[in-house]
Amino acid sequence: MLVVGLMSGTSADGVDAAVVDVNRREGGVQVSTLAAITVPYPAELRADVLAACSPSQGTIDRICRLNALLGEWFARAALAAINAAGLQPSDVDLIASHGQTIYHAVQPGDDPPSTLQIAEPAVIAERTGRTVVANFRPRDVAAGGQGAPLISYVDYLLFADSRRSRALQNIGGIANVTAIPAGGRPDDVIAFDTGPGNMIIDALMGFLFDQPFDRDGRVAAGGKIDRQLLRELLEDPFFARLPPKTTGREQFGVAYAERLLATGRARGLSAADVVATATALTVHSIADAYRRFLPPVDEVVVSGGGAANPTLVDWLAHELAPAQIRRPEDFGISSDAKEAIGFAILGYETLHGRVGTLPRCTGARHAVVLGTIVPGENYLRLMQSLDDLPTPTRAARRKNRFAEVEDLVDQAVVDGVFPGAALVIGRGDDILLARGFGRLTTDPDAAPVDVDTLYDLASLTKVVATTTLAMILVDEGKLDLEAPVVRYLPAFGQNGKEHILIRDLLLHCSGLPAVFPGGFTAYATARRLPRDREAIVAEACACPLDYPTGTRAVYSDVGIIALGAALEVIAGERLDRLAARRIFEPLRMGATLFNPPPILWGRIAPTEHDVWRGQRIIRGEVHDECAWMMGGIAPHAGLFSTARDLSRFARMMLGGGELDGVRIVNAETVSRFVQRDGRVEGSTRALGWDTASPSNSAGPSLSPAAFGHTGFTGTSIWIDPARLLSVVLLSNRVYPTRSNQAIIGFRPRLHTAVVACLE
Repeated sequence: MLVVGLMSGTSADGVDAAVVDVNRREGGVQVSTLAAITVPYPAELRADVLAACSPSQGTIDRICRLNALLGEWFARAALAAINAAGLQPSDVDLIASHGQTIYHAVQPGDDPPSTLQIAEPAVIAERTGRTVVANFRPRDVAAGGQGAPLISYVDYLLFADSRRSRALQNIGGIANVTAIPAGGRPDDVIAFDTGPGNMIIDALMGFLFDQPFDRDGRVAAGGKIDRQLLRELLEDPFFARLPPKTTGREQFGVAYAERLLATGRARGLSAADVVATATALTVHSIADAYRRFLPPVDEVVVSGGGAANPTLVDWLAHELAPAQIRRPEDFGISSDAKEAIGFAILGYETLHGRVGTLPRCTGARHAVVLGTIVPGENYLRLMQSLDDLPTPTRAARRKNRFAEVEDLVDQAVVDGVFPGAALVIGRGDDILLARGFGRLTTDPDAAPVDVDTLYDLASLTKVVATTTLAMILVDEGKLDLEAPVVRYLPAFGQNGKEHILIRDLLLHCSGLPAVFPGGFTAYATARRLPRDREAIVAEACACPLDYPTGTRAVYSDVGIIALGAALEVIAGERLDRLAARRIFEPLRMGATLFNPPPILWGRIAPTEHDVWRGQRIIRGEVHDECAWMMGGIAPHAGLFSTARDLSRFARMMLGGGELDGVRIVNAETVSRFVQRDGRVEGSTRALGWDTASPSNSAGPSLSPAAFGHTGFTGTSIWIDPARLLSVVLLSNRVYPTRSNQAIIGFRPRLHTAVVACLE
């Protein structure tokens, strides 16, 4: 796909534009740069941009006018780059524009955190005729991140290496680093802003020499560093703050440079000495960040405007030795255009519905798909060309094959089995059917369901999150299935439970009851339990046994709550963050999360009219009462997701723990967990999972090798390795009341119809 990436950094000196051919390859992307140019801002325009960044000068009329004006400049840069590549605008598929940041307020105490990039994408789309992806940062900020450094995801795709650890050091107005360990996975990447890059140097050059920057670092090379002043500057609290962190012109901009200049003059420093000290501040803040926060690296790949300053680079090489200094050109990437290329890749990922962030780097709660799409003249053709899910043409060709299945689900909506449902049927890596049925509620004006509708997964949380994390910890040798639970969770040994094994919890044969006595709501009401995870875990640890361990299987939420607590102790991390980092982000399941923020509630199918929570419809918060009491983050329920995301999870399980070159779990461990255990007579249970039986939700047609799980709200996932088949069904059958039990008979009929259509 041909994409134009557009970028203007915090230095605000012009627009970098790159025309690139982007294609996915296993574990990363393949990029070929056809042209890369820079369109400088005229001095008057740059001054206007810098004034807009100032709270005192950035008036609403100035920003409004500048937004449209910069849209024209960005469009001009895109067209110039297309021309430089020998192409016509109609040859290009997409334009990805970062825009010009004029304010970035995401520091501690900024409430709410916010970021603003301008350069109106509608103007770019109108002038070029191309579809535009823009406004990348706000979505990460909305997810609790700092909106930076976004380029870390691209750095991983382009520069990850199995043998050498690399730091990608960008030195723009602000300097940021992405550290990728040798053989590292996406969740191993560390990225953050190290502090000032060229911003202070450039400002001082303007004050002292009426020059935009220190060309070739000549002024700094001729000056003398004031070491005492440098030490004082490095005491700024930002440098000691733990990542993830980001900064900008608000902290290290013109006002900072003015204060530094005044201090330098008071100390009797020459103009060259002040510039040398500012250059040393950039160098030492970068080097100190490596020493404080990063493991040793083999190579440092330096890019950005600072890479063209040989004095700065030489000083940095000395501070970072023995690491080898390299340039992006060594890897076929233009230094000047690296960030423009990066945003071209992020735009490409957005168009394909894939996440573009590494939450560990930005501090977000979960990975997100970035940006806003502004349709161009090519929008319809462009969307139909995407192959992630069937296009309307392909879907129409396949409709007859699954007509029986579609008719069955349509009839279920009519019969009131559920208000609506999302269904994805896959075979291997192929999506055979993916569509929504019905609406979010029984209201005729409610929004229709599609494969991106978010549903409360209820007990699918047990397998998608908790069981998968158990598999990961088994792989790492941190969890022993045959060990007693008290090895990891000592408090669990109360009331004669010292002998219960981790395996017993996964097989639901521990002897623990299904729920607390009387049910979760009655139990909580009687004891006035607070909405407190620790209180619920304590209750699970104190809960007495209902029957002798191993004598029968009783599906137990209480046991899974205890298991989740043990996993958190082992990993030293809360369940939601651990699952996001180890499962959802690597699998690019960007819509899978606990406690979805209110911005997503419009896409969420409501569940029950809940009397216990004040006579209201539950939407956007977990339906399960005990999970709600645990703050929405529980090992037995609480996860929200889409059919699209869960189809990726199913493909990973069918792939023996691997998807798109990313391994989540070893194949042997997957096989161990999904096979029926057989130690408890009459039980169909595997480790965490259930297995197919004519009498359960799998129905009579799935093979004996099939494994799956259901959720109380009306969700299910069944995977049949013998057919390479996966069936994901998400519904809100509990709307408006849980008394509707028709889903029980519907699931087996669905699976029977799927197999009949398939074979």
